[in-house]
Amino acid sequence: MTARKLLWLRLAVLLGAGLLLLVLLSVEIRSVLTGSHVSRRALRDEASLPPAGPSGPGWPHRRGPQYNAVSTETDLADSWPPEGPPVLWIRDLGCGYSGLTAVGNRLFTQIQSLTSQMVACLEADSGANVWQRRCGWPFEPGGIYPGPRATPTWHDGRIYFAGPRGLYQELARCEVFSGEICWTAPSLHRGRLYLRSPSKAACIYLGKPGQAAGGQLLAARPTSQIPRSSRFDLTWFVGGEREYAFDPADVPELKRWYWFSLLGVLAVAAIAGAAVDLLVRIKWPARASGVGRATFWSAALVCGVLGTPVYNRLGDHFIFTWPVCLFAAHQLALNAVAAAGRDKSQWRSFSAAIFFLAVCLVYFLACRRLSLAIEWIFLLGFLPSWPIAVPAAYQLRTAGHLLRDFLWTALGFSAFFWAAGGLMLWKTAAL
Repeated sequence: MTARKLLWLRLAVLLGAGLLLLVLLSVEIRSVLTGSHVSRRALRDEASLPPAGPSGPGWPHRRGPQYNAVSTETDLADSWPPEGPPVLWIRDLGCGYSGLTAVGNRLFTQIQSLTSQMVACLEADSGANVWQRRCGWPFEPGGIYPGPRATPTWHDGRIYFAGPRGLYQELARCEVFSGEICWTAPSLHRGRLYLRSPSKAACIYLGKPGQAAGGQLLAARPTSQIPRSSRFDLTWFVGGEREYAFDPADVPELKRWYWFSLLGVLAVAAIAGAAVDLLVRIKWPARASGVGRATFWSAALVCGVLGTPVYNRLGDHFIFTWPVCLFAAHQLALNAVAAAGRDKSQWRSFSAAIFFLAVCLVYFLACRRLSLAIEWIFLLGFLPSWPIAVPAAYQLRTAGHLLRDFLWTALGFSAFFWAAGGLMLWKTAAL
């Protein structure tokens, strides 16, 4: 076999490995809920049928039969077995925050797939689909909180539901707090609307002009003249949110982040580097030195940033791959310092150190801006990882096989990630 054919064979193997990696990652990605839709008449007939199963008021509304979140259920178990209560069924459902309305042997809720919002009816005993009714396009499919919010109401054989935008008529809209989220409920009194953001407060006059006191309106300015923030919206680079954003990550969550970072980012970057290295060796053999390694580190930085929003938009659980960027910048700085002792290129190690500090600063500011309360702890994983990272730097300073480079890189990243993760777990255990 000629050298050219051998190179193409290796390229084919790498492409096959990339496809296999995508298949393995797809196991962690939510399957799209597909269900048969029914006609309006069939939906109305099903909802109006006398519900099968236990009698009683059920739970026909978000806050129960009496609209006070109090249940009249009796004959409940006094205690649970040591292993916990029995789970009758569990299933994937789709995006959304709607509660479950329970009437007889039927459950009603609202869900969202990649293509539509739907009202769904499930069998209470098994969780199986009874029917689904499309009711709109996906709501904020690329946002942090995609899917419907409202819970359907069952009354006298009919299902009442609302979309995420509600069923109200919008009279007017204006922006007051640019670049901030207003979590606090507004207050309306004497024609004045009082608003509060995390850092500001404002009073908007909504009354008739003749009812304003004195010359108060003369000193007022329209909302269009409020200074606007020019900050870039960084939420796209997250693409999701942890269920309890301020709670420390546990071992299963850290494992999930680790494997997505290792296989979903570093392994992808290694495949890209090997593919580029092979192509350059085929087309320009004289220029092949160092191209694959440069491609690997560049792809690791880019994929480390983009992996978080991409995987969070595709999967069920929050995935965080930004630590790969910290590790790559740190390892590149160590590699440059190790290489400086051999080729006396002090400017390269100085530039790598400046780049590393810049990445750390951007990471810290992004975590603070996006309220990533626990993710900053990965900034503390550098020094504890040096027993592995420093020997890896001396191994990576010399030209070698990309597989060897990836193994050393994977070992260094594991030391860095679990050093920071161990600090988080230790802090949690000490509380």
